[in-house]
Amino acid sequence: MKKHKAFYQNISSFKDEVNASVKAKKNPKNKIIHHIKELEEKESNLIPLFKEKLLKVKYFLFGIIFIFALYGAYSFFVAKKNGIHPIYYGVKNLPSTETLNVRTGAGKGYRVVGELFPNTKHIIVTHCKNNDEGTKWCHIKYKDIIGWVHSYYIQKETISK
Repeated sequence: MKKHKAFYQNISSFKDEVNASVKAKKNPKNKIIHHIKELEEKESNLIPLFKEKLLKVKYFLFGIIFIFALYGAYSFFVAKKNGIHPIYYGVKNLPSTETLNVRTGAGKGYRVVGELFPNTKHIIVTHCKNNDEGTKWCHIKYKDIIGWVHSYYIQKETISK
């Protein structure tokens, strides 16, 4: 019986503590203090989270910069040696009064999409091929003109040092 009596006394004192806590929280002054304590607890948890996220962003940005640096080094050292940079061509073997037709396909039967003047330079050749008639045509890009020209009328530009 003594055990039961002690148990009920503990429950009774626990109820009194809970009621006192509830009354204290209902008091406007205590509510503000309680909210301030909650914010301090949350803030103390947020600062390490913020620092962790900031660290992740920092490493992410560092990774992006590193990738650009690698690409730049590759472009500067490797791509030049392997001829990956474009080789420019210029128009040749064309009278000064005529223009070179740029066509939609490799042959005279294709529609003309543009014209190049005899002194045109900085033409990019993407590739060349022989057509069905056995003549060599090159696919070119010059400004906004993309198409095919006969290989007889273009030559690589010489680089002066």
